[in-house]
Parts: sequence; structure tokens; C-alpha cells
Amino acid sequence: KIYNPLVLLFLLILAFCYASNDWYVSQVSGTKSTKCNSPKFSCKSLADVLFLVAWGDKVHLDGTNTKHNPYACTSMTSLYPGTRLNLNISLSLIGQNGPAHLFCPGGIFFVGKYTVVTFQDLTFYSTPMSFYYGSATILRSVFTNTSEAEIKRSSTDPTEGILKFHSVASLTISDSVFKKKAKIWVNRGYFVSLTNSRFYDNAGMAATIFPSPQATVIVNSCTFTNNWGGLEISQIQRSTLYVTNTQFSQNFRKCSLTLALDSSSTAVIENITIENNRIPNTNERKASVVYISLSAGGNNKVQIYNSSFKHNTNVRDGVG
Repeated sequence: KIYNPLVLLFLLILAFCYASNDWYVSQVSGTKSTKCNSPKFSCKSLADVLFLVAWGDKVHLDGTNTKHNPYACTSMTSLYPGTRLNLNISLSLIGQNGPAHLFCPGGIFFVGKYTVVTFQDLTFYSTPMSFYYGSATILRSVFTNTSEAEIKRSSTDPTEGILKFHSVASLTISDSVFKKKAKIWVNRGYFVSLTNSRFYDNAGMAATIFPSPQATVIVNSCTFTNNWGGLEISQIQRSTLYVTNTQFSQNFRKCSLTLALDSSSTAVIENITIENNRIPNTNERKASVVYISLSAGGNNKVQIYNSSFKHNTNVRDGVG
């Protein structure tokens, strides 16, 4: 029990300052009002709400009729395709009534050491993103370019929707899709988890991860199909890596799986399938379907169980 009135007052003020709000946005039933903290009174513009949100707020986006008319993150016209959106707060964007579709070609940047960002039930078209520090969670979401959006915006060409994560505490991606120029790139992260997700039709490596020292990386039940290259995890130091129940197929220009262990690390590969991949017959160092590098004297360990490597072609080194 707390009896000191000053302590009680401090706790009440702290709770008030950090109390999260729920915002509701609908392009069908919303209005121009910015007072939309109830499903019955929705705002119409996501761009307006994003200028009002505070730390820890949740924005609920009505997905009705947004596939061909997606939400914009900033003001956009045919001559003004939107600027980069910078946010330094913890925030959740949640789709409802089906996935909510968003089109933010200017990009979204989240910056903040203690920020926690969550995307759930969303589809992003041609929306590059960068996350600096903090943590990010992506659930049941799709990232792609505008070729499938069926949107007519005369001055905006499809751009790459690359997701970049810099020095994040944790990154959790589950039940999501990354396709057609929607790659992920992680430059330092202490916990990275990719589960039940699909990566296909991407140029370059579909997913590239450079974990922090003493990190844990989990890739489970994912598929990498018809990309230039599949998954690369490099500069692994004093870390543990698990690649399990994952399939690599029909990747055709770069390695389907690249692991580079630098020091005191363990990689566990179990129940993966690597088949029907092809790679140019070049003299490049990593011209192989699977490339695993262990630094000399690095005290590294790789364990491979119950895995299949078959029908891969044009391989100079490695597994084929």
C-alpha cells in the first residue's frame, strides 16, 4: 500500500500522461472531425489522425473499400505524392473489417530508443519504412508495390517498399507476406523472429539480417520463393540462430540461404527444403545455392537435421 500523498499524486500524473487512446478511422463512415475516439464517431483521414496521436495510442483502420482507395499517411494529390512521415512514439496501427490498405510512397520513419510499434491486419502498397531503435511487431500484414493495388495515380510510379530496421531491440514478424519489391533488411537486432511468413517475387535478397552480438534469430515455417535470393544472415557473433521448417524454392540469381558465422555462434538448421533453385554459373564468391561460412578459429557450430537439398542447378560451390 502507498500512503504518501505525493507518491500517489506522482503515480496518477504518470498514468494520465502515458494513458493510451484509441482512434477510429473510416473512409466510408468517417467525418472530417478529429474527435474520433469511438467506433461510432470515426475520422475520415488517417493523415489527420497521425498528427494527433500520442505515445502508446492505437489507431483502428476500417478496411472497407480500401483495396482500390487506400489510406494515405500524409496529404497527397496528383501533383504532391506525399512526404516522408516521421514518428518518434510508440504506436499501433490495426486493421478491422478486413485488412486495411495503405499507400504511403513518401515512406514512414519510426525513431526512438523505447518505441514499440505494432502493425496488424494491414496491407501496404509501395511504402518504404525505416525503424531506428525500439521494437517492432508485424502481424498478418502484406507488403507489396503498387502493381497489384489497381490505383490510378498518374504522377506516382511503383517504388520499392523496403523495410529497414536499425539497431532494434526486437523484431517479430508473423503470418505476413512480402512480395514484389518488399524486402526486409535488418542492421543489428537483439531478437529477430520471422514465423509463418512468405517472401516471393522480390529483387535482391528477400531478407537480409545482420544481428547484434549475443542475439537470437529465429526463422520458422517461412517460404522464400521466386526471389533473386532468399535469406542471408551474416556477421553472426556470439549468437544463436534457428532456421526450421522453412522452404526455399525457385530462387534464381543469388544464394537461397547464406549464413556467415564470425565467432562463438551456433546455427541449428532443421527440417528445411531447398529445391528447384538455380544460380548463374559465375565466379562470384557466393555462387552457390547454399553458402555457409565459418570463420577460422571462431568456435562456431552448425547443426543440420532432417533437411532436403535437391534439383538445384548451375552450382559451382556449396550444396546443389
